[in-house]
Amino acid sequence: ENRTEDNTQEGGTTESDGYGDTEEIYASDLRYKAGLYHTTRTTWTAPTVCNDIYDVANAVDSYVLAGCRDNLKLYINDIPDSDIKNMNQYMTQSFGWGDQYLSGRDSGGDYIAVDLKYEDSYYVYMYIVYGVPIPEDNSRALEIYSFLQNVIYAKADLTKLDDFYTERFYHDIVTLAGEYNDAAAASIVNGQATTEAYGNAFTVYGTLIEGSCVCEGYARTLDLLFRLSGMGAYYATGYAKDNASDTFQNANDDNGHAWNIVSVDGQWYQLDATWNDDDEAKRLLGIDYYYVYFNVSDEVAGAERTWDTNLYPRCNSMDMNFYNATGRYMSSHSEFENYLNNDSDEEAVYDIAVADYNGSTYSDSDILFEDQITDDYTVLFVNR
Repeated sequence: ENRTEDNTQEGGTTESDGYGDTEEIYASDLRYKAGLYHTTRTTWTAPTVCNDIYDVANAVDSYVLAGCRDNLKLYINDIPDSDIKNMNQYMTQSFGWGDQYLSGRDSGGDYIAVDLKYEDSYYVYMYIVYGVPIPEDNSRALEIYSFLQNVIYAKADLTKLDDFYTERFYHDIVTLAGEYNDAAAASIVNGQATTEAYGNAFTVYGTLIEGSCVCEGYARTLDLLFRLSGMGAYYATGYAKDNASDTFQNANDDNGHAWNIVSVDGQWYQLDATWNDDDEAKRLLGIDYYYVYFNVSDEVAGAERTWDTNLYPRCNSMDMNFYNATGRYMSSHSEFENYLNNDSDEEAVYDIAVADYNGSTYSDSDILFEDQITDDYTVLFVNR
């Protein structure tokens, strides 16, 4: 028997919001802003039974994104307790997670009752998407909403942006707003900060309001923004490559990583704002933005990280990779040289991706820095 959750009992809009005169009254109210995703909550139906931890995680994700708030009860079938304890590692949204759970059995079978905990960004999402008011005593959520209202969306006309430029808009804002906190990253043990002083670096609040974050902060912030625009999105986690040993970290190491997977024009791509916010490289090169890890395929991303492929859609395309989409992905050295010689822009430093990089072929070019990810994807920063 399927179980349902009535998620329409809280305050907020539960019928069609029509825009008309309301748009004038709430001109700056993000619940009514054109270009953002607005809908009404519907009854959430639980799966009949969860047969593995992926079923559990998917149920929690859908429960949270549907705007449900009460404790969640899920019937399970022979799922190891060790998997249940690690359920949060399988979540693909960044708003809510299992804080604790109880196991039991009733006439329906074995079950778990999950007590959920929510990020401050969840309440912002709930208001803009579903119209559920942000609690007056949640000052952090209110500050995030104010930042979105007065900084990110104040002058942006999202109706004029397609998927690619919406994504780029968000990426550029987040990499400007947040600065990577090396001390917070160094404090991580078993995936958690060892001191409360760095806790905000893992959150949307730390990224946007305090301007200090680690990879989780960047990825959670973009997960919120993509979902507010109705874009397909996943909050992705895995393990980065240890360049010193040329090996991948595992679950017992402290080099866990978070990034985003996003749908652009119907295809999925990997996006890593953390690795694109390389302040030292940007400073040395005199550039404001870094796009090496903007919309890459699984093949490219897999050269430097690993992840659970059961959790996320396949990213098989490079069509909307930043350099392809902007006409700066060159298949050969001659094409690269023609571009430099004929381009009318007067940038001091060009960033161009090439498919055939090797040091000898490009030795005559004034290359300041190269980032070679795979044999057919190298981004060159070239002095004009």
